[in-house]
Amino acid sequence: MNKKIFVPLLFLPVLTSCAAFDKGEGRIISDDFVFITTAPVQAERLSDESVVEIADNIEENNELNFEVSEKVLRIYSGDEKIQEIELRFSPNKDDIRTADYDFDGDEDIFIPYDLNTTDMGLYYCYDAESRKFTPSDHLNYIGHLMTVTEDNTLLEELIDNDDYYDQTVEFIWENGAIKQYKRKVRYVSTLDGKLYEETYEYDEKGQEYFSGVEIIEEEE
Repeated sequence: MNKKIFVPLLFLPVLTSCAAFDKGEGRIISDDFVFITTAPVQAERLSDESVVEIADNIEENNELNFEVSEKVLRIYSGDEKIQEIELRFSPNKDDIRTADYDFDGDEDIFIPYDLNTTDMGLYYCYDAESRKFTPSDHLNYIGHLMTVTEDNTLLEELIDNDDYYDQTVEFIWENGAIKQYKRKVRYVSTLDGKLYEETYEYDEKGQEYFSGVEIIEEEE
């Protein structure tokens, strides 16, 4: 059976970079190279991201609004300013996304970098105890925009080529940490023109294994 073989390169959380650091602009720099990366970036880079101001109360059911002044993000609940966050970049406020990314019942924030793409950035999750939006080490280790699904998973779209091939990864929260749950690869077979979907799952040790393939539809 003739079928194009794709070998997707996944950057798993176990990978780290040696003598490299993030410039806060989606670029990784080392002594030997400079490149734009879609890989997870170590959570330690957020240690100096600071929350500098917060109001005493955040009103429930008020829509979050944003204002950007240079590298300062101002967050409003309705008309009330509740917090300012100092960043190393100037995000476009229209690209900021909100959702309950950690499934604790409160809206969280995804702040895209000021790059040509809007799917790389920082997650700030709302902490009800401190009443602050604070960086999420777990989510920022992934560093890509994810979609909250109806099954309480987070869906990351790694590769999207609607004409031939796409790949997604689902994550779940378990014991306060995020872990890979399922990966799906869709491709059009060059042999029969049908659209196939392969599913990969993860065992208790986080090792990926093939769990099945099915025909989704026939390519016209």
